[in-house]
Amino acid sequence: MQTTGGALGAAVVALLATLVAQRSFKIKPPGGFIGGFLASYVSAALGRFLVPCPGWDGFWGFCLVPAVIGAAIPWFWFAKERADQPPQAVICEGLVALSHQDGEPRAKPYGVCLRLGRPLTWDIEARPEDRIRIEFETKDGTKGPFIYDTNNCENVGRGVYERVGRGEIRSNAAELTGRWEYSIRWETPGQEAQAIDPVVCIQK
Repeated sequence: MQTTGGALGAAVVALLATLVAQRSFKIKPPGGFIGGFLASYVSAALGRFLVPCPGWDGFWGFCLVPAVIGAAIPWFWFAKERADQPPQAVICEGLVALSHQDGEPRAKPYGVCLRLGRPLTWDIEARPEDRIRIEFETKDGTKGPFIYDTNNCENVGRGVYERVGRGEIRSNAAELTGRWEYSIRWETPGQEAQAIDPVVCIQK
């Protein structure tokens, strides 16, 4: 039977495991943060049935070592599931639909390709208070493949775009070829910011 100390200890260990897995290792479980935490908590609570409690470990009905091992098991599974998924198909069109579903941002399609000289447009479905930030990786000292245009009010820097609420963000024309990853950071007041990392390929 689970004691109060054991339940609280398992909850703390599961919370720490969830924060480390999502923030440090970028593992995204089904159901988002809550789904990952609940899976980790149940596994941590059952850890004492999987791993014997060392004699020096038990206090207040809680064993740290079995709980840590149990809490980590779902995250190894989530990471393996993500690694086993086939790569997202690259679609040659210049429009990406962005939305926020099940507690995390969604990009559709996840990977796109463009011809050199063409812009990329993000069509954003968001609440009025949501802030969306798009930022490209840096290669050879250059951030992103698109021209920086100060007349584009949402192009706040080279390879960086921001908008509040629904609408469109246009990247300006692509001036560099290659495969470019970019992050989409979605901030909603009162909630933890979430991010994903889609990709765009620029071809001649």
